[in-house]
Amino acid sequence: SRLNLNHYLITYSDEPFLDLKMIKDSFKIISKSKTPFWIDNSNAIDGTFCYGFNQDAIRLMLNKKNSKDTEVWGTLANRLKIPKTSVKQNFRAKKDTVRLTIDYEEDFEVFKILAKEFFNQKFNVELHQILEFYIKSELYKINLFRSNDYLERLRIQSQLS
Repeated sequence: SRLNLNHYLITYSDEPFLDLKMIKDSFKIISKSKTPFWIDNSNAIDGTFCYGFNQDAIRLMLNKKNSKDTEVWGTLANRLKIPKTSVKQNFRAKKDTVRLTIDYEEDFEVFKILAKEFFNQKFNVELHQILEFYIKSELYKINLFRSNDYLERLRIQSQLS
């Protein structure tokens, strides 16, 4: 690596409600790895997670990929059977009941509601508060159905790469 980095965490700009504890825990785990290894947090709540890779895993994937599409590194890492682990989230809300990413217009509508509710609190808001408000306000009725659309898009994308 020209930047002399050995460990990487990948987050996405369309996921503004990251789980900071997950990021810290993922970095601790990935920084200890000595062979190609990655952190797969895709079982976490949509819009709150990160992936982590060490440099050996990134090198392996770059040498083996057959497409310029790099949106979903986890698909390639799985196909190459690179060893992985995950960091568990400890929230009452589960992955299939919350959608906090911004891929569709409905997701943006939810984001605007959450921004209006929480952004005046600056950085004193925690993810569990956002999750509780999302559920209590039934925001899932606005955008949760989009999860299936997104999964189908990823399925098609993985077949093309």
